[in-house]
Amino acid sequence: MKLKNILLILIFTFILTSIIYDNLYTPKMISGTYVYHFPYEIVEGPSQGDKLILKEDGTFESDTWGNGTYAINGSKLDLNYRYEFGEAGFSCVFYRPMFWGQPRISIVKDLGYHFSKIK
Repeated sequence: MKLKNILLILIFTFILTSIIYDNLYTPKMISGTYVYHFPYEIVEGPSQGDKLILKEDGTFESDTWGNGTYAINGSKLDLNYRYEFGEAGFSCVFYRPMFWGQPRISIVKDLGYHFSKIK
């Protein structure tokens, strides 16, 4: 009976840790270079091979959106940038494949549009 309870507690702890690890991100964890993966282009979005560089100081450089700032709220990423018509923003989410892989930035999760971290 004790072994069964210990095993259940360990399984529960592993699942809870996986969920927390997949939903909490800090600038240090997510800073780096990401490359866009999906063979089709979106009208107002990234194209195959576009890079997104997130820096620890809260700024980013992108082939798609140019330069700007970002904010993280749990697993949500908000990009804010200036372009020729003023200011704009784009929201997306972080996730890890199978809870433990490298962070990815999901553009359209159902279709598999995402940025994968390479550095």
